[in-house]
Amino acid sequence: MEIFFADAKDTRQIIDMRLEYLREDGVDRGKESQIAEQLGRFIPENIGKRLFCVLAREGEKPCAAAMLLINEKPAGASFSNGMTAEILSVITMPEYRRQGIASAMLRMLIDKAKELDVSFIDLKATADGYPLYRKLGFESTGGHYESMRLKLDR
Repeated sequence: MEIFFADAKDTRQIIDMRLEYLREDGVDRGKESQIAEQLGRFIPENIGKRLFCVLAREGEKPCAAAMLLINEKPAGASFSNGMTAEILSVITMPEYRRQGIASAMLRMLIDKAKELDVSFIDLKATADGYPLYRKLGFESTGGHYESMRLKLDR
């Protein structure tokens, strides 16, 4: 098993793993081609710059994946340099779960975020992933701000 930072040549496998993650999350199957098309543009343009993807493969078969998206925004009290990040699409195929693969991938992404001087990393945890994220030092944010969203896409 190899666990490595992917590059543009791995775009197809990254897209496949992202779509698998979204399927498990209940994505509308009718949107898959639109999502794949956007990812086909976004990944090669951003990988190694503001998007870092870790893949785990056995031979040529992808077993797991995780993404780190770097965001720069106007500096604030909790991110004085303006650099924040988000972990996305952490997925391990069922037959490879509970072997430490996701933990290894996340440590690689956390180290990359530190290298890039990121102030904090956000993620949204599923019930299955929550214990792993806690073990790695992630905490519930709580706080005095309520997360809200205005949905604009159809």
